[in-house]
Amino acid sequence: MEPNYSTYTLDELIDVESHIDKVIYPERYKQVCEQITLKQNDPKVAGEIKLNGKVAKVNRLLYLVAFFWFFAFFTLLTGEFRLKGYSAYYEDNTIGFFCGVVLYFSLGLLIYIKYMNQSRKIISQ
Repeated sequence: MEPNYSTYTLDELIDVESHIDKVIYPERYKQVCEQITLKQNDPKVAGEIKLNGKVAKVNRLLYLVAFFWFFAFFTLLTGEFRLKGYSAYYEDNTIGFFCGVVLYFSLGLLIYIKYMNQSRKIISQ
């Protein structure tokens, strides 16, 4: 029984193309290549590929959010804020320490807001 490659997604077709034995199944390989060409030229599929790329780029912002919030919590736990040679300890410089914590949380929050706005734009497209 021949597989119906027209029902496969582009990712599945590319996977089949890379794993199919071209010597044993030359006709199937030809069908897979034709379906890949059709799917790549389909505007709907091309739009999905672009959308997936945009989503991946936007999701990278979450790493920055995690980075800044990690440092905010780490600063609170250790009682020491450090940034490019500047150090503020909770015991010695309370205002500088809490300004540093607020800085980390604020940067994380700003990036998170940007992430949410870009996610909404992508969803509404």
